[in-house]
Amino acid sequence: MKSIVLVVGYTDKQNVTHRDVEIGKRLRGADVFAIDDDPQSALPANYQSLILSRAITKFGLLRMPVPLSVLLALDSIDRDDLIEACNALDAEGSDGRKFEVLADNKVRLANGLDLDGVVYDVAEFGHRITGYDYVAAEKEGLADARKAFFLIGRQIVRLSQSDGQAVLDGPFDLDTLERFYARDLYALRQGAELFRQSFRRPRKAVQAGAGSDSVRADEGDGSKRS
Repeated sequence: MKSIVLVVGYTDKQNVTHRDVEIGKRLRGADVFAIDDDPQSALPANYQSLILSRAITKFGLLRMPVPLSVLLALDSIDRDDLIEACNALDAEGSDGRKFEVLADNKVRLANGLDLDGVVYDVAEFGHRITGYDYVAAEKEGLADARKAFFLIGRQIVRLSQSDGQAVLDGPFDLDTLERFYARDLYALRQGAELFRQSFRRPRKAVQAGAGSDSVRADEGDGSKRS
C-alpha cells in the first residue's frame, strides 16, 4: 500500500478538504476489461482516472470507489502524484522482478499467473493468428481490449516456470487472462506483438531485457487508446 498526502486535495460541498490517500490495489486483467467496457473510458483523461479509481482504497473521508468527477476535479500536480504512487505500488508488488524478453517467441513476466501457489511466469508464443481467429473473436461479440487480448491468448502455446517444471498448455481464454496483473497483461501484449512481427524481419538474437518493464496509469489498453 502507498500512502500520500495531496498538495491541493479535493474540497467537497461541505467545504471539507480531503488530502490523505491510500493506494492499495494492484489492477488485474479483470479491471482492465471492466474499465475498457465503460463508455466513459473512450477519453484518455477519463481512462486514466478510472484506473486510479480502482487502485485507490482510501481518499480522505470519501466513499469508495472514488467517483470519476472527484478525480477529474483534482489539480494536475495531485494527479501526477497519484499516478506516481500507483506505479510505485505496482513495481514494489513485483519484488524487483521485471519483464524480460527471452526470445522472439518467449518472455518472462514480472509476476506471472499464480495457481494454487504455483507461479507460471514464462509465456511462450507459437500460434500464428489468421482471419479465422478474428472471426472467432467477432462471433463472441468481443471488441476493443477484450478482442485484443482474446487474440493474444490464442497466440500463447504454453505457460511455464522459470524456477520449476510445471507447464500449462495454451491457448488461454479471457477468464484466465483477467487473473494476470495488468503489468503482466501489457507485457503479454508486447511479447505477442514481438512474436507476430518476428517473421517480418531478418532472424537475429533478441537482447534479453528489451522493452518496457512498467505499466503507467496513463497508458492505453493496446486497442482503441494505444
